[in-house]
Amino acid sequence: MDGLKEVEYPGFRPLRRKGRVAYTIVDAKVFFSGLTHFTEATSTINDAEGVVKAICQAEGLDWQKCQFYDIQTHQGYKKSPGEYCVDRLKVVSRQERGSEVLRVKAWHPIKPEEISPDVLELFKPLIDS
Repeated sequence: MDGLKEVEYPGFRPLRRKGRVAYTIVDAKVFFSGLTHFTEATSTINDAEGVVKAICQAEGLDWQKCQFYDIQTHQGYKKSPGEYCVDRLKVVSRQERGSEVLRVKAWHPIKPEEISPDVLELFKPLIDS
């Protein structure tokens, strides 16, 4: 397993500032965590579609063949160092004005035990620092 990579995602109103996420891909599972605090850029929850698109574009991935996981830490949310939670995203698409639009329809909380210890180890510096 390689280390973490980073990518920018677009963000939207009211902040309109690009955010950054760190991510890794294991098999068809994409794990990401926000590096930009929600007071500085749109959060990974509020722009989950932008995060999914940015990672897929950077990696040449077909989003339909992947499962996405948002690891929320104090880097992007009101949490203390060491505190985090993980959501599995339900990503769907629909046609709007003749083009496919991605939507995250649900965030399913999962237990940290459901994630490989190797993946959590990669994100440990973001969780603890």
